[in-house]
Amino acid sequence: MAATTGYRTIYPAIIPEGAYHVDLVMSAGHVETNAKTVLAGLVLSSLLIDFQFRSTGSGHIRGSNVDSLPLPKDNSLIPLAVRAYLRLNCLTAAYAPLWKEITGEPWTADVPLRKGRERQEAQNEIDALVALSLDITADELCMIYRTQFPVMRRYDREDLYDANGRKVPNGIRKAHQQNGCEEILSTSQRTWVHPQSKKEYVYEYPFSSLDRENGLREAYGRFQGSVI
Repeated sequence: MAATTGYRTIYPAIIPEGAYHVDLVMSAGHVETNAKTVLAGLVLSSLLIDFQFRSTGSGHIRGSNVDSLPLPKDNSLIPLAVRAYLRLNCLTAAYAPLWKEITGEPWTADVPLRKGRERQEAQNEIDALVALSLDITADELCMIYRTQFPVMRRYDREDLYDANGRKVPNGIRKAHQQNGCEEILSTSQRTWVHPQSKKEYVYEYPFSSLDRENGLREAYGRFQGSVI
């Protein structure tokens, strides 16, 4: 199913070996190499390709849609984008064989990006790298973000991150905003308990939002001129 008016249209993820899913999820893999499967997932995760699907107005994502993907030209930026995409996906040891196969390095608990700020920065890099590889300018990429993803833009304006880069839970965020965004919440008011693990997290001041458009432009400028 494609949420053409939602936060995103496509929500791709790499499924570890041995996992199963229900019929409402579509999965596929390349018959030759896992590297090509990862590349397809990388491209599907980008803002640019999400917009391509969104512009069709279709409520379903089929194999034929994926077959028509404009894969980036092979260049020196692709390995950087692949590494960022793997760090967003390889969250547990179940992905250790894939990480080792693609990067040549052993997987450790330090490989995955877990904090909200780090994850968004990595996604900005992926979006910029795919755009560069497909000869899309930074202005064009940002225009697509501004005009085609209003829900994403609203969330980007509302979401806050603490001094450690962790996304602030909604309850704490709302309490912070109700106090005029003054840094007056007590430690207990800034404490959140994970519902499953019962682990406590204290969200540290200062709180700040992230500017996705500036992040996209910064990443684009950093990699521009590096394509070989």
